Amino acid sequence: MKINGLVRPGLNANSKDGADGGVANFQDPSWLTSTLDWDFADVWAIPAGGGFPVLKNMPEMEDPGDPSLAVNPASLSFTVAGESKSFSVSSGASWTVVSSEPWATVSPASGTNNGTVTVTAAANTSTSQRTATITVTGGGITRTVDVTQAGVSAPAASLTVSPASLSFAAASESKSFSVSSDANWTVVSSEPWATVSPASGANNGTVTVTAAANTSTSQRTVTITVTGGGVTKTVDVTQAAGVPPETVPDAVSLDLHVVSLKKDETVQLTATVTPADATDPAVEWTSSDPQVATVSATGLVTAVAEGTATVTVRTVSGDRTDACTVTVTAGDSDGNEIVGPSLQVTCFGGVLTVASPSAEQVDIYSPAGTRLYSARKASGTETFRIGHLPHGVVIVRGRSGWGQKVVLK
Repeated sequence: MKINGLVRPGLNANSKDGADGGVANFQDPSWLTSTLDWDFADVWAIPAGGGFPVLKNMPEMEDPGDPSLAVNPASLSFTVAGESKSFSVSSGASWTVVSSEPWATVSPASGTNNGTVTVTAAANTSTSQRTATITVTGGGITRTVDVTQAGVSAPAASLTVSPASLSFAAASESKSFSVSSDANWTVVSSEPWATVSPASGANNGTVTVTAAANTSTSQRTVTITVTGGGVTKTVDVTQAAGVPPETVPDAVSLDLHVVSLKKDETVQLTATVTPADATDPAVEWTSSDPQVATVSATGLVTAVAEGTATVTVRTVSGDRTDACTVTVTAGDSDGNEIVGPSLQVTCFGGVLTVASPSAEQVDIYSPAGTRLYSARKASGTETFRIGHLPHGVVIVRGRSGWGQKVVLK
């Protein structure tokens, strides 16, 4: 059958009288598809095997060609410096190409059937990524290619702190460090006892760190962190240990309160400070009359001349005192010492005799203060055998507070 000059096998046409056309008999009705363009006319199409008409006003058929359109790839990525890249166009028709952005140009701007399009991206001078859409249109179909171009990398921010560490005393105080930057920044302390001000800033600035008083006996540390423009710097802070509360002495006591010496003799006084854990147990020694008896910084009393002097010990902290009365006499060269009407100390032939009204502990010391002998006596007179002790001057002391020098022979 021939319709509008096109011959299709398997069809035949029979004309019938009519004002507007004839009848076409189709052996294969499936041929009447969209593969042909139709111009309508008054035509009946009837299957070749007979039956009812299947189409009235059948269009006249024309060859439309191939209207397909495809692009590949569907996206392109460009570097910040600018470059050219291509994509392919597959089509059976004429097409045009348009870019949505002036920085992305296309060549060629049109074509027919298959072809290649080159996209050229200019250099991107901004720090932001940018995009463009390339649109290809042909045969009533539109396809797009997505274009992406990277932005310029932002320069790294500058951030420094000075000094990088701070040291604080145990008492509360404030110190500062400087921030040099070309960006915004924030400051954070890792511990609540160290506060910062200000907590943020821009460009160059100064940050003040305030440390509360450290009441503990341990050193403590904190880290101050400054962050800006993706850069982090730290300042290390150290605070000294706190000083424990001072324990003031309650009292000071001397081991002797009455001493009798001959000229040029000495006796070592010992001071005991209580409590034992006093913060400052230091003591000072003074003599009321250095022309009779002097006392050293360690409590060593030296007889200078006959008379009486009071040696006083005083605590440096708390001003606690105690005293010893020192009597300097001519004495008895044979070793007998008369201390008083109720106290007598003598030594003959390695036997020490002590007469005192009290029952008490009696100690014998060397002039340097070393205890050589100790014994308990009853009230009244008591004798002690001390022949094993070395001969020479010794000091006999009673725990009731008296002391006397004698010569062991």
